[in-house]
Amino acid sequence: MTDIKKDESIVKWKVSFTMGVVMIDNEHKAIFAAMKDVEKAILEKDYEGCVNRLSETLEIIKLHFKNEETLLRKFNYPTEDYDEHVAYHNELLLKARSVMALCEEKAADKDVGKCFRGMIKFLVDDIIVGDLNFKKFLKDKGLIEAST
Repeated sequence: MTDIKKDESIVKWKVSFTMGVVMIDNEHKAIFAAMKDVEKAILEKDYEGCVNRLSETLEIIKLHFKNEETLLRKFNYPTEDYDEHVAYHNELLLKARSVMALCEEKAADKDVGKCFRGMIKFLVDDIIVGDLNFKKFLKDKGLIEAST
């Protein structure tokens, strides 16, 4: 049995995740929606569906990372912070690929669930810690309204 409970989704969008940049917020919401589909496949032990959904999710995530990194470069986000954020993105992609590999191997349910939980934690952490770290920077550049 996975350590994911059917009646308690671990994939939850919160208003506090909102950045105030429409493109980024919409992409974050799309990633969360895609991850809910992955979670559903895991709960249903639909490992083929899990692999397919994760593959689609990875494409959404990669596009988001590219867009976000382009935005940060365009507005001259400090190089050291930028490099750290890109490294964080790469680590999240590795975690997503690990979950996909476990699903491809039809690994033990608990292993798939544990890996998925780690990926979700990392995803949320990327939004809360990573993306919200540059929120002030984007606000200073006029991309975010002061009330956000």
